[in-house]
Amino acid sequence: MRTFSFIILAALAAPAWGEVKTASPSGFEIANATTVKAAPDKVWDALLQPAKWWNPDHTYSNSAANLSLEPRIGGCFCETLPQGGGALHQTVVYISTGKTLGLRGPLGPLAREGAEGTLYWSLKPAEGGGTVLTQSYTVGGFLHNDGAGWAPKVDFVLHDQLSRLARYLDTGSPEEPKPPKTP
Repeated sequence: MRTFSFIILAALAAPAWGEVKTASPSGFEIANATTVKAAPDKVWDALLQPAKWWNPDHTYSNSAANLSLEPRIGGCFCETLPQGGGALHQTVVYISTGKTLGLRGPLGPLAREGAEGTLYWSLKPAEGGGTVLTQSYTVGGFLHNDGAGWAPKVDFVLHDQLSRLARYLDTGSPEEPKPPKTP
């Protein structure tokens, strides 16, 4: 019973599940949002350091430590790979320091499709303290397996990234807490 209660509490503490706003054969739009305890300046600083919170399962190298983000127009959200290799995941296209970060590029397997994506992170002070953190991703172009089919998969991955960032900000670790051992 303790484990079940812990799982319920952990789920309630997690960001609300994202929303597939629109989906069609040629693209989709998703949005996720959460409120964290940290002030907007702390959220901004953490957002610019994906190596500290990004899920390593969603990297080519299986290590988030290989990720970097250059916070300037034209800056690279990149990953270093062995033997001098690398991946440009997205390019910075918009910055309003402490408020909004816009990135352009197809993430993960979408990079092999004829698609383009735009990911925006927005920060607003929350009533009573903390920060409302919103993430939106719009993808369009040629998608071999239909945009409507991609939408829930990409939503799942980006929701995971937002959840990890929120946990990192609130607890110092992006990992989900482990349930307590039952006697």
